[in-house]
Amino acid sequence: MLKILITLVLLLVGNSVIASNADEFGQFSVSLGIKDIKVSKAFYEKLGFKQVTGEPAKGWVILQKGDVVIGLFTEFKNGPTSLTFNPKDVRAIQKALKKKGFKFEREIDEKKTGPDWILIKDPDGNKIMFDQH
Repeated sequence: MLKILITLVLLLVGNSVIASNADEFGQFSVSLGIKDIKVSKAFYEKLGFKQVTGEPAKGWVILQKGDVVIGLFTEFKNGPTSLTFNPKDVRAIQKALKKKGFKFEREIDEKKTGPDWILIKDPDGNKIMFDQH
């Protein structure tokens, strides 16, 4: 019985170790379209969020409270909200999504390396971004 349990544990660990980067979406955040960066930033800071990056003068900030990450973007003010994932390998995600038949709003060159992002939309027009930093 112990031998079977050890074998199962090794199989489970082995499977998680060899999981492809296409299966790993990474950290999750919500990107909100806002009208006034100063007003919105102050509102979320009052809720306890702290700015971790961004350029308010250019219309964007990323705020965090614990594990929760919110992006505020003035460029989204006329469009839907965006769900954002930060994968380790955005190109692997793009390849996997292409194989599943997803259409892209923004696609990247899979031959290049380094930070980049792709964008798809759900049936209601909500943006889903995969942003590799």
